[in-house]
Amino acid sequence: MTDYYHSCLSDEPLTYLYERGFNDITISMLKIGFCPEEVSIRYRGEVALQSGIALPNEKAFLSNRITFPYISKNKEITDIRGRIIPSVADTIRYKSPLGGTYFRGADYPYNMFLESAQTLIVTEGEIKAAIAYQYGYPAIALPGMMTWRNGFRQKAGQKIIILFDSQAEGFLQVQSAIKSVALHFNSVYVATLPLLGRSKMDIDTFFLEHEDLFDVVIQSALPFERWLQVIQ
Repeated sequence: MTDYYHSCLSDEPLTYLYERGFNDITISMLKIGFCPEEVSIRYRGEVALQSGIALPNEKAFLSNRITFPYISKNKEITDIRGRIIPSVADTIRYKSPLGGTYFRGADYPYNMFLESAQTLIVTEGEIKAAIAYQYGYPAIALPGMMTWRNGFRQKAGQKIIILFDSQAEGFLQVQSAIKSVALHFNSVYVATLPLLGRSKMDIDTFFLEHEDLFDVVIQSALPFERWLQVIQ
């Protein structure tokens, strides 16, 4: 289905991706796609139902969403998530396929093919990891701030940097998420995006507006224990 969804990219989802900073090379390499709203034989049968991409009425569960396949180091698709396009009213912006991650075997973060990078950024959300990758920074993503995927393990000598959104309000939730994710590593660093006059700052916005400063953010990452002292 990944290739099919990639072939369905059309004007609106492409425009949205370009606005978020994507280029055609990244869209192609990461097989980003679009799931149209349709009744199709593709969604017929037990395989489609058990994988969580189909509804019993043979409709797509991720319809009207930009799709982000989770690609492993062996180029296998281990999961897929969908982001609603702006013109469609839906209170749920992101969806994973139906069924629990354990049931679906979705045990790996997004961009798992980068797992062996010597320095690896861990962030929240596929768009942020994909944009960091586009600019040459290996990054994996969790599908939510408070989630974890047990298929990833820190490699010997690997530097892990947690980089979540910065926000003027509600930062206690971000801090809590960072603390939760940090427990899964032997040693970890935390980087913080400066707000620079905004109420919220994420990776893709930062690259669009301050690409030249991203190295400074990464180089300024603090060891987790030191970061804890700073935020107290």
